[in-house]
Amino acid sequence: EKIQNYRPNPKLILLFILLIGLFQFLQYSNSNISTSPQEIETPIQTILYSKPKYNLYITTDRQVYQVNEPLYVSVTILDILTNTPYPCNSPEKTFISHSLSLFAEIIGPNGDSLKRIQLEDPLGNCIFTTKWIIEPNFSGGEYKLKVEARGGVAIVRRMDGLGIPPATRKFEIQTYREKKIKGEIEFYNSGYTFGDTVSGTVTIKRVEGGYISDQSRVTISASVDGIECLFLDGVNSNKQLDIKNGYGRFKFILPKEQDINNGDGIISIIVEDQGVVETISKSIPIILPGKGNLIIVPESGKLFFNIPSFVYFHATTDRNEPIESFDGYLWEIENNNEKKETIISTLSTKHEGRGKFYFIPKNNFKYEIRVKSPKNMGNFTVQIE
Repeated sequence: EKIQNYRPNPKLILLFILLIGLFQFLQYSNSNISTSPQEIETPIQTILYSKPKYNLYITTDRQVYQVNEPLYVSVTILDILTNTPYPCNSPEKTFISHSLSLFAEIIGPNGDSLKRIQLEDPLGNCIFTTKWIIEPNFSGGEYKLKVEARGGVAIVRRMDGLGIPPATRKFEIQTYREKKIKGEIEFYNSGYTFGDTVSGTVTIKRVEGGYISDQSRVTISASVDGIECLFLDGVNSNKQLDIKNGYGRFKFILPKEQDINNGDGIISIIVEDQGVVETISKSIPIILPGKGNLIIVPESGKLFFNIPSFVYFHATTDRNEPIESFDGYLWEIENNNEKKETIISTLSTKHEGRGKFYFIPKNNFKYEIRVKSPKNMGNFTVQIE
């Protein structure tokens, strides 16, 4: 009676079915694990490489060129997945190197097509090359080298059923013109400030030798923070500089204090000689009050009282430009009586704003460098340990 009234538990039936399914799955997994690695790799390769695709890889001998220079181009056909060269030397694919053509298109900075060149495969190994001499009429700028594969539908299909997309590479052409005139601008002083009179000389020569003609047109201008400077001597009303045997003098006045903000000054000279035009320019060494730099370096690293020492210094503007004609004095000042002070050394630069001095620091004294030239540079304290 109990057997007749027995009803199977649905949960147990479901659990039994799941156990059977798990057992079958484990058997299937074990059979695959016993398979050799080659048998596992084959279906994966079939999926990935059944339809390989190829790219063009472009190389040039360098990145920057000038006109009249050769540009060497080499293009290789690479497998997009393995990054290996296309096997042109295999028997069934040798015909590709004879039937496939690659063309290089030169695209200018404005996007215009300027030239078209066919690449060659001299060795039959699917490495296409060409040499192009850059014509003088090509202006400076960034160019593109675009390479396309051509060979008809049959050839494209034969390469495993896929075409070869175009490839591009950038290169730059720089235009360079050798100067035919060189000049040098020299200032009499190493630094100037508000309202100073700036004077100096100009020497202009031809590169091939000799000075420019006295009849050459030489235009000069000077400005500080965009404000034009007033010339006094050596320049006429048309800003023409008087030149004699390639040599001239100039003199102008810097703007006043209220007109100068950053102190960015420049003198510019335009030379016109026998159809050649060149520009010569130089920064005006303007030192605003308290903005000059003086780096003081003791020979031993530090200064100590009663020990003789050499001290090196480097004078620069606030733009880190060397002050060539720096002059100053080292003062010895008594601590308890500042009115008692004495000059113990004279400072002057020897080369590129550098110089040195010698002294023996004494107890109960302090030392200060006071700048004579350029003006308004300020004073600098010499630290003693």
